[in-house]
Amino acid sequence: MRLRLPVLLGFVVVLIFGLTMSARAHEVRPAIFSLDLKEDRSFSLTFSGNAEALLAEIGPDHEDTDESPNALRYNALRGETPDVFAPKVLAFAANYANEIGLTFSGEQAQLDLSAVNVPPVGNLSQARVTEIVFAGSLPAEATDLMWWYPQKFGSSILRVTRPGQEMQSQWFQAGSGGEPWPLGVAPKRTAFETFVEYAKIGFLHILPKGADHIVFVLGLVFLSLKWKPLLAQVTAFTLAHSVTLALGLYGIVQISPAIVEPLIALSIVYVAVENILTRRLHIWRPVVVFLFGLLHGLGF
Repeated sequence: MRLRLPVLLGFVVVLIFGLTMSARAHEVRPAIFSLDLKEDRSFSLTFSGNAEALLAEIGPDHEDTDESPNALRYNALRGETPDVFAPKVLAFAANYANEIGLTFSGEQAQLDLSAVNVPPVGNLSQARVTEIVFAGSLPAEATDLMWWYPQKFGSSILRVTRPGQEMQSQWFQAGSGGEPWPLGVAPKRTAFETFVEYAKIGFLHILPKGADHIVFVLGLVFLSLKWKPLLAQVTAFTLAHSVTLALGLYGIVQISPAIVEPLIALSIVYVAVENILTRRLHIWRPVVVFLFGLLHGLGF
């Protein structure tokens, strides 16, 4: 069976990607904070993220923890059981609370450490997600909140829940903050403002870190350069990953990277193999692309 040059090139790209997949196993990802505002004007702030990277002082200047001079310390922390690692997180959290930029009407929030939840040691090729829970009370006259996360800790996602309202979620670049958010009612944003913000996020994610998504789309191109089949596949992929991206951002669907990342790699291999074994676009291809797009959305 003769193989076309673009197909051979695509397969080589997939093999190279597969060999480098382990480099993403220690990717430094945004910290996720969930701020729950309660009716009695108390609140809880929960950090969910890679506590080992924080303790090892690995910041956003490294896309992968293995690139940091503190990689050995990070890897050692990854192997510690919860009863050994949790006390270290507790000691770190005392100072960490003072560096988190949560203010209410310009007044720095008082964050009291409430709990630390460390999962058991699992797949050491994936980052362990630890929770640090803070509690506090809103100042009597506070009417708005502002968020800022230090540059040295990287980017962050803030999810705000108000009584009787939908969750509001926003991504922040490292060392940046946003406009004040009213405490009582979630602020309304125009469609253009939302588009501009998430266009920046998508651009930064795809070019520096989105090799898997780029290779997958290239696999779609290699089979057929006709614009109609290509448009159908790309549209299916875009719709699918937008759905799971939104579900993941709002915490509705959460699946371990240990499951998602290998399946994303499998989706790339599938497309490459299908490109080799067939010369025409089958009717089920857009459906398969849609299903794989759901996985890629979780990868975002």
